[in-house]
Amino acid sequence: GLFRSEDEGQSWSRLAMGRKASEPIYAVAGSPENSKTLFAGTGKGLWKTDDGGKTWASLQGNLPDGLVPRSIAICKDSPNTIYLGTDRHGVYRSYDGGTGWFEANAGLPQALAGGRPVAVKSIHVNPSNKEIAYLGTELSQIYRTTDGGETWTHLKTGLPQLIMRRTDPPRFATSPDGKTVYAAVSIPGYTGLVRTALYQSTNGGTSWQIMEEIGRASCRERV
Repeated sequence: GLFRSEDEGQSWSRLAMGRKASEPIYAVAGSPENSKTLFAGTGKGLWKTDDGGKTWASLQGNLPDGLVPRSIAICKDSPNTIYLGTDRHGVYRSYDGGTGWFEANAGLPQALAGGRPVAVKSIHVNPSNKEIAYLGTELSQIYRTTDGGETWTHLKTGLPQLIMRRTDPPRFATSPDGKTVYAAVSIPGYTGLVRTALYQSTNGGTSWQIMEEIGRASCRERV
């Protein structure tokens, strides 16, 4: 379920989403300008609350039937700009806070099974520039857009070579000015272990340098 804290994590209360929206929650993002506005992605689509979780409204709108949100990113300096990564439909972008959506898959690869866009399970938008965003795929690939999702470019320089095995997608963070980008990348090996390493880019993702290895775990195939 979904939980909320109003005392910096000291205590938590569960948010009831109602029967229509009640499903496992795969993604969640809060508005940077209103603490009571929240977006949640479930097996029944995308939902929004403007009253801190008391009531929820579906944002299906012009999104495809059966779309399952896996990642949601909101631009800090432009709260109406939202990027939506999905399980089977690639990326969508909204310019109006989630009312209308536009497909944004140019340059992205197909899924391993083929016939559909790759699953996008992590996405991060530059806090100071709504046109720049980063996404991670289930094969630990990293892509960047600098034109608001019109096109995506595969970033490779300094990053691990592609291994055709599903794993946790890269997770991102940026400095407040958006100039330095960090990525935690899972690297599946041939010995049954997955290494996780932290990478840094000081040129917006064009090239990367490894900072340190931050963990190892048994290899688990992600679907």
